[in-house]
Amino acid sequence: MAGKPKTKTPSSKVKGKDKRNSSVLPTVLLFLAPVALAALAALYLDVPSRLFLKEELHDLEILRDRTIFNVADLEGRGKGLIAKRKIEQGELILTEKPLLLVQTESSKDYLITTYNNWTQPQKTAYITLSYIIPEGDNIPNPPNTPEDVVKIMDAVVRNNAVVLKSGWLGVFPRMTRMNHACAGGFNAMYHWRETNGRVDEGELRVYAMRDIQKGEELLTTYIDPRKSRDDRRKHLKSAYGFDCACKLCSLPDEESKKSDERLIEMKAVYKRFTRWMDGHINGIEAIELIHRYWALSIEEGFWNERGQMAEEAAYVAAAHSDEEAAREWSQLAYHWSSIEWGSDGERAIKV
Repeated sequence: MAGKPKTKTPSSKVKGKDKRNSSVLPTVLLFLAPVALAALAALYLDVPSRLFLKEELHDLEILRDRTIFNVADLEGRGKGLIAKRKIEQGELILTEKPLLLVQTESSKDYLITTYNNWTQPQKTAYITLSYIIPEGDNIPNPPNTPEDVVKIMDAVVRNNAVVLKSGWLGVFPRMTRMNHACAGGFNAMYHWRETNGRVDEGELRVYAMRDIQKGEELLTTYIDPRKSRDDRRKHLKSAYGFDCACKLCSLPDEESKKSDERLIEMKAVYKRFTRWMDGHINGIEAIELIHRYWALSIEEGFWNERGQMAEEAAYVAAAHSDEEAAREWSQLAYHWSSIEWGSDGERAIKV
């Protein structure tokens, strides 16, 4: 949040009668208004005042972004987001509507028409995102022909799109600048939130899973991280074209092996827990499995899904008429769901 000006504001009290010419004052104010707005923006938003005069943005929410993080060039890793100040756990980092909203069966004509209808800043924001060029192919950037447009639109979707719901994908140029880290390494999570059940009225929200210090990189995860290092790296290389060197993947082999064992056990524990739903295990074992999963997540530094696990534990307790345990698990579920999804999110409200 922007701080208050350090200079003391003048007193609101004035002495004597105002003898200014009232007909001149509106003209002076109209002349000064643009300058005043730019100055205030520079003071409170910490952005250059020239921004309001020269720079055209594809999304005005970028002005809010600049009070929270910077987009920086990272050696050997392209661009990334660096915290400009301390970001509190559970804080909403950014909201973003999709620049491109597509269905899996969207036509080439739709992609061409969408691209041609964009402003130049929107086109630039899209085509400067990372993408993988098929071997033996060449994609001019910027595209010169309708065929080139389809190729680059498709390539960016394949490398950057977020699955919003069944059959729908979205591309978010601001969020996409967040780099990947595996379990224990990422510090933020994104979720899609719709309005009135309409995908065209939804937005992506990114929340801080833990405190993020000034100068620290904002990281999310692109995949289900509950896999071994080898499996994670193969998936990331195939889908996104990079060799993961995150904190977890860079561990010495012995430590990495222990981490792999914890992550694989977490997945197996949860799979076993789901057997309670169809009556194959009893409530006591189900709660024990939740406790085991929780302990492993703490040891691994796996921050997300705690709200979901606590919610399911509350459901088990309630089903066995243990009101006290159900209440305690529900409180825990609300706490962690509020961090990951926002206190006004559907999951937190449901709890």
